[in-house]
Amino acid sequence: MYAIASFALLGALGFFAFNIFKPTIVVFRSRIAAVLGLLASLTFGLVWVDSLRTPDDDARLAAIDAKGRGTWDDVQAKPETYLTLDEKYHGNGGALSFSGTISNSSAYAIKNVKLKCRVISETDSVLWKGEKTVFKVVPANGSVRFGPLSLTHLDEQAGGVGCRIVDATIAQGES
Repeated sequence: MYAIASFALLGALGFFAFNIFKPTIVVFRSRIAAVLGLLASLTFGLVWVDSLRTPDDDARLAAIDAKGRGTWDDVQAKPETYLTLDEKYHGNGGALSFSGTISNSSAYAIKNVKLKCRVISETDSVLWKGEKTVFKVVPANGSVRFGPLSLTHLDEQAGGVGCRIVDATIAQGES
């Protein structure tokens, strides 16, 4: 139905554009009349196309939007899949710590984000690994800053450090 309406609007646009740019064929007495006719046609066409929408269309579009943000069951089953971590690491006097931001793309608040971290050498050998939990509520479609959290004593052979989100809990009744 929308395709038919789109073709009708494009046809009207083409008709009026032809009358504006081809003055040898006189359908309107002036270009101003053609432009006014085009605007009236587009206004009527847009109102008409919008009237074709049904409540089912609105419900379908809302369901598609909600699916991208996750249903309650999806977020409760794997909340960590809706989180992203942006972290910065700090070495201070031999101590390694980090801070950052956790963002939540779901429609539900998520809390107690568990991170697995590790420090590796230049040869990719694991020098240290451990877990940290960020005890904050990450609001729905929002983000929260945390840190600094201490990790370990910084080994002089460290070649890299990284953390990733491995678990979290949906925050019932919190936002």
